[in-house]
Amino acid sequence: MPKKTVMPHLSGAVAFEGNGFGTCFYRAAAFVLDAPGADLCLGTFAGGTEEELRANPSGSRHDFIHAWVEARGDVYAPSMLSKSNGFMGPIPRDQYYEANGARDVKRLTRSEVLRLSGEIGLSAHLRRHKPLKGGKRVAEVLLEAAGVNYMVRDGGVLPAPRDSDMGGTQPTG
Repeated sequence: MPKKTVMPHLSGAVAFEGNGFGTCFYRAAAFVLDAPGADLCLGTFAGGTEEELRANPSGSRHDFIHAWVEARGDVYAPSMLSKSNGFMGPIPRDQYYEANGARDVKRLTRSEVLRLSGEIGLSAHLRRHKPLKGGKRVAEVLLEAAGVNYMVRDGGVLPAPRDSDMGGTQPTG
C-alpha cells in the first residue's frame, strides 16, 4: 500500500506545475488546503534594485504580485521549495515583508480557500491534476476572490495601474 503523503495538495502542486509560471499561486493554495490555521496572502513585491538584479539576473525589474502563506505570525514561502532542497521553515513576517518590499497585502483565510475549492474543484486539480470547473485558472480565481486589481504582462502578474480596472483580463497559472 502506498505511503500517505503528509501534504497531498502541496505534493501534487509541486508535481503538476510544468513551466514554473504561477508557481506561487499553486503552491500557496495547496499549502493552505493542507494546513489548518494558515492564510493565503497575495501582495505586491517590489521589483529588484540594480544590485539585486546583478546578483540574480532572473529577478523582476518591475513590481509584481506574489502569493505566500502566513500562519501563527510567520510566513511560509512554498514557491521556494525547489531552491531550498525541499525544506520550508518559518520566516518572521516582518523580515519577509521588509526583504521583499511587500505591500497591498490581501488575505484569503483557509475557510475562504476551502469554499473556493468546493466551487471550482481546486483540491482535485492540485492533487490529481483534474481541470478546474468553469475554465478559470488558479491565479485568476485567487486574485479575484481577494479583490486584487491585476494585469498579466511580460510573463508575470503585475499590479494594475491604480486608475484602471484590468483585473481578470488574461488569466494565469
